[in-house]
Amino acid sequence: MLTGDFIGKWNYGTNYGIPGNDGVHPHWAGHTVMAYAFMKAMGLNGDIGTFTVDLK
Repeated sequence: MLTGDFIGKWNYGTNYGIPGNDGVHPHWAGHTVMAYAFMKAMGLNGDIGTFTVDLK
């Protein structure tokens, strides 16, 4: 989270909030970082489903 916060602010400016205003609970971008870390730790690649649409 610390690294993600630093890189996010470096790339997107100081308003890019990974940690929340209280310094504990994450903002929207923090939830994305947490989900990525959990999926990576479990060996998942991010493909959680497939949709097949037949428009005939």
